[in-house]
Amino acid sequence: MSQISTGDVHGLYKIFVGLVNEEGKNYGMAGLNPAAGVLLEPYELKYPKSSPLPAPDRPQIDFTGGDTYNGSYQYGITSLGTMTIEHSTVDGKLTAILSRSMLDNTTNARMLMFSENVLEPESMEVWVMIVWRIQSKQSGSFGANKYFTTIIPRAIMTPKGFNGGPSFQSATSYSYQLTLTVSDTLPWGMPVSDTAMELADDKAAWIHSITDYPLHLVGMIPEAGATEVVTLPFTPAPFNYSTPDSSEDPVQCFINGEMVNATSINATTRAVTLSPISPATAFVPATDYIGILYEVANYNRA
Repeated sequence: MSQISTGDVHGLYKIFVGLVNEEGKNYGMAGLNPAAGVLLEPYELKYPKSSPLPAPDRPQIDFTGGDTYNGSYQYGITSLGTMTIEHSTVDGKLTAILSRSMLDNTTNARMLMFSENVLEPESMEVWVMIVWRIQSKQSGSFGANKYFTTIIPRAIMTPKGFNGGPSFQSATSYSYQLTLTVSDTLPWGMPVSDTAMELADDKAAWIHSITDYPLHLVGMIPEAGATEVVTLPFTPAPFNYSTPDSSEDPVQCFINGEMVNATSINATTRAVTLSPISPATAFVPATDYIGILYEVANYNRA
């Protein structure tokens, strides 16, 4: 059965944030020069409150002459603007990462210090995955519950601080500002041009996806060798993985942006085994990159 294309989006579920390198690939929270064999996993915002993503307005010009309206014309956008992610809790670790600073608990073992580092002139470039629920309004599956995911391949994310001071018997939320840009590569390494979406200039400011189960994404610089085993942090969605096929399975594997089939997938141990793309017989850490986009059974860590 093909996936639904219409439904009611509701229930902001999870937000994931990962660093992105100049090529547009996910580097998780490990930094832009990670060691081979290290799982590149995004940071999980567990308690998101809101994450609006309005499409930008398009400039419009009205044609007039002799006090008569002669029609209008709509031009392309001139800015993507900014959006705000509101989170119910403050997160010192993510704040430090995004502000190019560090957590400090060395000054005193009982005290943790961090800052938004507002004097830093540059913020970190990231990719963002926003997961919602969606209830189908499509004939034949009306009422079925699915997951709606927005993926922003490249943006600048800055800690914005508290939304007002904490009040008596009332919690306050914490915000992050996203300044969107565009990318010709999706965070798992696949070029936008390899999709069938036919996007303008083969670039994207964001894309949406509808799936049966929620999505997650990891990457890895493989170690030198004939195979590499990537252990997923979450159990993949239920499926028969006896003959892995990235074009149909809940687990999609990519090497250097090219979709490949895993050698094997063990859903119980969450181990995905991959081999280099033929004719190569061994991975080369200096040039190879593995990206895995997969549906998860749930966001409970094993």
